[in-house]
Amino acid sequence: MMHVRNLTKTFNETPVLDDVDLSVEKGEVLVLLGQSGSGKTTLLRCLALAEGITSGEIGFRGQLIHRRSMPDQPNFSISASEKQKLRTQIGIVFQQYNLFPHLTAIQNVALAPVHVLKVDRDVANARAKELLEMVGLGSRVDFKSHELSGGQQQRVAIARTLAMSPQLLLFDEVTSALDPQMTAEVLAVMKDIALNGTTMVVVTHEMGFAKHVGTRIVFMADGRVVESGTPTSLFENPKDDRTKEFLNAVLHAN
Repeated sequence: MMHVRNLTKTFNETPVLDDVDLSVEKGEVLVLLGQSGSGKTTLLRCLALAEGITSGEIGFRGQLIHRRSMPDQPNFSISASEKQKLRTQIGIVFQQYNLFPHLTAIQNVALAPVHVLKVDRDVANARAKELLEMVGLGSRVDFKSHELSGGQQQRVAIARTLAMSPQLLLFDEVTSALDPQMTAEVLAVMKDIALNGTTMVVVTHEMGFAKHVGTRIVFMADGRVVESGTPTSLFENPKDDRTKEFLNAVLHAN
């Protein structure tokens, strides 16, 4: 579905991603773990084509998107219009809900399909209602964001992303600002999406989700991929000391 090779990203000459190799297979739920500052969010933004790269290569569904400063390889980048089209196929849900406060839930969800994909408004509204029902908000379609709890707003944000029918769905710490009950609501929706076979990359500190829903775990530290494997292998038999220390700290805290 997607790959990055020898990916490096620097900010003001400070490396944030350092020679990252990663592939995302169709239908898998890849979970990125690591301490704050390990590069997880930057990697996710690179996958979403929302962040440029310093060097390396990115490909999506067999198509080379961007290559820069790689030995013996010519630089390459698809056009801006092609990149914009690809962005509609890669959905990302952030910690911040970013809903339009003057619009209702159904209007927030239907907005992009109408204006970006040029979907008929009635068709978009019907799909938006269906998605809101799927995330448990069928009775809240006409509520504005200030009338919704944080967990409900995050579920609207997920429905909004699904409305674009993305091929790849990215989640960046979407439950970190929520209380336990709201977190459980959002994780339940994410689990249902995963069970439907959606390809997902998830940055999270929710170890239960990582263990029971993730199909592959990648642990990052200092901008590098340190270790990867199945949830069973990584949680029960981590190889790297940094992975062991992280898991011991997080699991002990929980």
